[in-house]
Amino acid sequence: MGELVKVKTHNLNISQAKGIKKRDNASVRLSKVFTQELPSYFTHDEIEKLFSDVNKERYFPQYVLCLFLYLTGVRVSEALSVMAKDLDFKNGSLRVKTLKRKNHARVLPTPQALLGDLAVWMVQKKVGRNDQLFGFNRQTAYYHVRKLCEVSDIDKEKAHPHVFRHTYAVRLVTQQVPLPVVQQMLGHADITKTLIYTKITANDIKAYMNNVSFFNI
Repeated sequence: MGELVKVKTHNLNISQAKGIKKRDNASVRLSKVFTQELPSYFTHDEIEKLFSDVNKERYFPQYVLCLFLYLTGVRVSEALSVMAKDLDFKNGSLRVKTLKRKNHARVLPTPQALLGDLAVWMVQKKVGRNDQLFGFNRQTAYYHVRKLCEVSDIDKEKAHPHVFRHTYAVRLVTQQVPLPVVQQMLGHADITKTLIYTKITANDIKAYMNNVSFFNI
């Protein structure tokens, strides 16, 4: 009987230790979030410059890729893996394989404005249903992003595909989208990675608070 109690106690101690370790790991991840700086993202004015009618007319390949990155929030590697058949024009959605999570895909709502530009792109480039939506590699994708930023007079430090992803996330947070939904849209396995976007700048906080009503509850 004494040995049985010892075994149960030993197992309980192991279980408690594992639980403490998990909590400690979570605390470490959270502390890292709150000591990190908010990633670079495009301001409202910069977004207007990037997606101007002039850029759309003169630099359409660059325009449509960057618009895709901005309005879906996908990683550039995910964007380049998208097939034409992953687009659902009727229901306004996009199926994306989450490349950082094994056997995981997410369905993203896709604005009609983007779908319209993608339809034009597919006609221009003769993209078939079973073809990749963007038939180029990462190097070309990076070039397209740098080019659009250059002609839009955007700081070259921001000329990176991932900045569109950060901007997408910040926009969701400042528009009061719940964090679990933001996590799902971004394909984060751990919500602590999503928390970084809650560290919005002072200007964003002011704009956010201007839309908050304390009386019409």
